[in-house]
Amino acid sequence: MSFKNILLAVDDSEFSQKATGKVVELARLMGSKVTVVHVVLPVRTVAHYERLLPMFPEVNEVYDDIGRSILDEAAGRFPEDMEVEAVLLHGNPALEIIELSKEGFDLLVIGGHGSSGGPFFSMGSVVSKVIYNSDLPVLIVK
Repeated sequence: MSFKNILLAVDDSEFSQKATGKVVELARLMGSKVTVVHVVLPVRTVAHYERLLPMFPEVNEVYDDIGRSILDEAAGRFPEDMEVEAVLLHGNPALEIIELSKEGFDLLVIGGHGSSGGPFFSMGSVVSKVIYNSDLPVLIVK
């Protein structure tokens, strides 16, 4: 079995860091292209922040900056000769990951648990939804 197009979903957890390391190894062995994705929950979906958003319009920009930083860190772990794309999405993490996975990927890799709270997704609940709803093989790294 060969995985030529791998989707790696990341957050800021240690499990995502481990998953990234495994994908670096796997992609090197198989000559795979890797797409790294991070999903940010829109601030309006985080209950306590919706009322505060008019007072702090830059909150979404801050969350986007943090998301880009997470992507940059993960993508930066791949050797320069590997084909790696970083994608920042907004919305429901599980749904966004599942939708993106339909775009020609052979394997979806995700950390077993993730960050909790705030605008970032909790991998525990996301992993469950991805496993049950993805048509791809899913590699969960703990």
